[in-house]
Amino acid sequence: MRTLLALLPGALLLAAPLSAQCETDRLFARGNQSGDGFGTSIHASKTRLVVSAPLVSEHGFSPVYVFERAASGWRQTAKIAPSDPLFGTPNPTFDEDGDWLVLGYPDYPRRGPARGRVYLFEHAAGTWSQAKTLDIHVPRQTAPRFGSGVAIDGHTLVISAPELDDPGLPPVFVYELQSGHWSLDDELHERFEDPGATFGGPLALDGDTLVVGHAPGGASSRVGAVWIFERTTLGWRETHHIVGSDSKPGDDFGSAIRLDGDTILVGATGNETDGPGVGAAYVLERRGVKWVETRLAPPSLRPELGFGVGLALDGDRAIVGSQSADARASGEVHLYARTGDGWAWAAQLIGSPTMHEELSGSANALADDAAFVGAPADGPLQAHVPGAVLSYSLPLAATVTPYCSCAVNAPCGNTSNYGGCANETGSGARLTACSDGSASTGELVLFVDGFGRERWGRIRMAAIERALPFRRGRACVASGARGPFRFPVSSARGTGAWIERPRIVAATRRSQALLGAIVAGRTWSFQASYRDPLGPCNGADKLTNALRIPIGP
Repeated sequence: MRTLLALLPGALLLAAPLSAQCETDRLFARGNQSGDGFGTSIHASKTRLVVSAPLVSEHGFSPVYVFERAASGWRQTAKIAPSDPLFGTPNPTFDEDGDWLVLGYPDYPRRGPARGRVYLFEHAAGTWSQAKTLDIHVPRQTAPRFGSGVAIDGHTLVISAPELDDPGLPPVFVYELQSGHWSLDDELHERFEDPGATFGGPLALDGDTLVVGHAPGGASSRVGAVWIFERTTLGWRETHHIVGSDSKPGDDFGSAIRLDGDTILVGATGNETDGPGVGAAYVLERRGVKWVETRLAPPSLRPELGFGVGLALDGDRAIVGSQSADARASGEVHLYARTGDGWAWAAQLIGSPTMHEELSGSANALADDAAFVGAPADGPLQAHVPGAVLSYSLPLAATVTPYCSCAVNAPCGNTSNYGGCANETGSGARLTACSDGSASTGELVLFVDGFGRERWGRIRMAAIERALPFRRGRACVASGARGPFRFPVSSARGTGAWIERPRIVAATRRSQALLGAIVAGRTWSFQASYRDPLGPCNGADKLTNALRIPIGP
């Protein structure tokens, strides 16, 4: 099975080539069984990858798995969990830098109020050992959830406790490593109370800059905010309090954050500027003493998309995920790139269309020349499948160009900016692909999704492009002298998706060796048709968008 790096038909109006590529590796936790949740959270650096599996228990604690980069790829080198024998809890927050790994368990202990606890592990002589345990002393019945956010960079560690309801205690604690020991160095409050946000959510630390996010579970109106602190000779001081330019109650601006140098990436999953529950993300870039905002919207504006989770930021690349309110829907993962004019959408990573390994959308990472996407296999149809992390090499390679959308001139007014013309689901079905662009390897995968869960259809390949009304859709491929090739009829089997596997090149050669065969040095077009008996246009068959795929040697 392959995961697809797909090109959204919603971006077809630009008609420019966009990148597509299959994943280069798939990582599993050694010895884990199905339903482990491996891939729920990810942290990546140039040489190390840390992954959580919250459904696995070690003394009650969920462990994390450490992978190191080797010449042959990524390999698991450690499985780490606190050694406390009692009251362990799942779902750690974590961060890693150099020889230090920090694990926060905000729900600790398992019984009673969630006071929270943080554990530090040190890497020396090839092994990890538990080096320090951090707590805060609060009244017995309080639940500050210490460890809700953790961030470590160099000799500085920051921990948040957003539900610390004590005016005498701060929600953010700064520790410094001095002479081999971690000790409390500073305690941070927001300078002015913001009724629209809860200070002390997620944390991001890079050098002398600290960003504190908004905790959605607080008692505020959940507009959200981020607070920026700078380290000075007198300690840390708040320099900026930022709210999104279009933020409103319920947006949860700052519920997810990432920081890299002079750039901050902020999520706002509740933002409804582009529609109910669509969400948004924002890039804040430091220019002098100001932070300048660029708003990122998802290419498809489907209701309840939940865009703005699973943030990742590294240099000129950013990842923003979405986690739909529809439990049956797969998450989405979008890659953005910095351009001369700001930030632009580059590609979408899509999970396995067989429904066995859906991407959560909320677990992504970037590090140097790789992107990582979590597929924790925690959906209702995935109980027998272990979770995974999928890796992609950057920059992205082979070219796939979508064309022939249905954003205008739909046959019966069933326009859609998502795939082909709108069907019974309310939007169009889309055809996506991943290809290495080679006729010799045959690594071409085609994926259709976004139609009725029990419907069936087929993909057609040809050599000529067109865009004519046809069967209440737009016919975008024509045979000419080379083709067409019709793939076998496929069924969605309750998933609303189907896939054509690798070996597609060989299949076309066996069936139509002279006319429809995929050969090197030519460009081929693909489009899918499918049954839509309950959809608009009196239930006529519908068509997806089309794809243009050049094939080399």
